[in-house]
Amino acid sequence: MTRQTFTTAVAATVMALAATGCWSNDTIDSSEVNENALYGHYTATFDAGTAQLRLFAQLTVGGWSGTTVRLSSTESITGNGRSLDLHDGSSELINLIGTYYERVVGMSQAEAQADFVWTRGDGTTYENQAAFPSAVSISSPTSGAQSRSANLVVNFTATGGSTGESVTVALQSQGTPAQGQTSYVSHVGTGSSVTVFTASELSGMPSGPATLTVTHSRSVSAPVGHPEEGGTLDMAYKSVPVQLNLQ
Repeated sequence: MTRQTFTTAVAATVMALAATGCWSNDTIDSSEVNENALYGHYTATFDAGTAQLRLFAQLTVGGWSGTTVRLSSTESITGNGRSLDLHDGSSELINLIGTYYERVVGMSQAEAQADFVWTRGDGTTYENQAAFPSAVSISSPTSGAQSRSANLVVNFTATGGSTGESVTVALQSQGTPAQGQTSYVSHVGTGSSVTVFTASELSGMPSGPATLTVTHSRSVSAPVGHPEEGGTLDMAYKSVPVQLNLQ
């Protein structure tokens, strides 16, 4: 598995921006652009810990990192049959990623697929869909204390071996208020159901509460309605977290 380490709260902000797929926070109206030249970024993330499905859509002009697009009143984007709410980057008090469409839905288990439909002003619809990644859970550990001077062996249920799939095992420690440090270590792989956080990795993390999660991800192309720039449909199933205490 590929290993990644981040420290401090700055990393969390960078990771959140990267997850959205967009670095521009500017907004332009769809009436001012060639809609065939828009890049489509669609995500569906099920979090078993919160029992919620997050549906997110963002259109950009100028490639995946270009200016975000606000649809006209006669256009819409739905996710899994549900209307998505507009978050207008031009009016948001804190605007990090521009304009996007989102909805969070409570549910006990993930749906079978992610399905996004973009309806343009002339009534034409463009649908991108794909099967959702399978459920994933952590077999061990289940809780308790973990020495920072010993290896942490994590067993989980999904391998993510199919094309476009991966599994990320992440350990995040908030530390104590006095320490003022957040540390994040993750392992990314595609063909195993076990990973080991080494003692050298754990020793660099602050002591105190830590959260262990496994996320099964799948990414496919989303070309429908995006003939010039293309698009992506990213899906993820995030496990119920395991709470540890690093000592």
